[in-house]
Amino acid sequence: NDKRPYLPLMLFGTTLFGSIHMLMVEFPVIGRDLPSAYAIRGYFLCVYAVTLGCQVYCVLCDPGKLQPKELEAFAQANPTTDGSKALPRRCHKMWLFKQPIRRYDHYCRWLTNAIGLLNHREFVLMLIGLLIIGVAGCLVDFVLLIWTSSEGHHFTGFLLIMHLTYSVILTLLAGPILRLHLTFVSRNELANEYKHNLFYIMRDATGKPIPVNDLEDEEFNQGLDNDKFEYEPSLNAFDRGWVTNCINFWCMARWPSSQLGEF
Repeated sequence: NDKRPYLPLMLFGTTLFGSIHMLMVEFPVIGRDLPSAYAIRGYFLCVYAVTLGCQVYCVLCDPGKLQPKELEAFAQANPTTDGSKALPRRCHKMWLFKQPIRRYDHYCRWLTNAIGLLNHREFVLMLIGLLIIGVAGCLVDFVLLIWTSSEGHHFTGFLLIMHLTYSVILTLLAGPILRLHLTFVSRNELANEYKHNLFYIMRDATGKPIPVNDLEDEEFNQGLDNDKFEYEPSLNAFDRGWVTNCINFWCMARWPSSQLGEF
C-alpha cells in the first residue's frame, strides 16, 4: 500500500502534539517557576504557529506550475530546432503535475508535494521552525526535568522524558536537512541541480578539474565513495556570492505572472 499520503499527517500530527504537550505540561511548570514565563510561552507559540502554517501551505499550495499560456508564450519567444517546446531555465517537468514546475527544487515525500518557486521559502522556514522546536524543546525539557525530579513529580517527569526523546529525534532529523538546504541557498543551487551534479568537479592526479558528469563510471564511483566532488562556482551561472544569493532567495518577488524562476 502507498503510505505517502500519511506522511504529511504524521509530520503535522507530531508537531501539533508537541505543541499541545508544551501547552499542557511545560507551560504550567514554567509559569510556576520562572518570572519570564509569558515571554517563553509567546516565543514557543509563535514558532509552532509559523511552523505548522508553513507545513500546511507547502502541502496544499501550488509549488509554481507554469501555466499553459505562459508556456506557449515562452515557447514562441524561444523556438527550438527540433520542434519541442523550450522551458525556462530551472523549470522541470515531473510526474506529479501535467505542468512543469518553475524553479523546481525537489519532491518532498513528507509533504507529498513538489518544492518550487512558490513554496521554497516556506519549506526552508518550516525546517528552521522544526529545528528550533527540537533544540529549544531539548533545553526546556532537560531543565524542567531536573526541577521536577527534585520535587517528586514522577508522572510529569515521565512526560518530560517522552517529549525530550521526541525533541532529540526531531533535532537529529531536521538539523542535517536544514544544513544542506541552507548551503544550497547560499550558493543559489537547487536540490535538483545538486542531484544531477551540475556544478561539481573532481580533480585528477595533476590537479586538473574535471566536471563530475564527464567522468567514467569507475572514476565517478571512486570519487563519490571518497568524497572528492567539489562545488565549482564558475559552473553555476546563478551563483552571485552568498550575500546576494540569500537576499535574492528571501526577497525576490515570486508571485508576478512574468516570474519564471530564472534567478
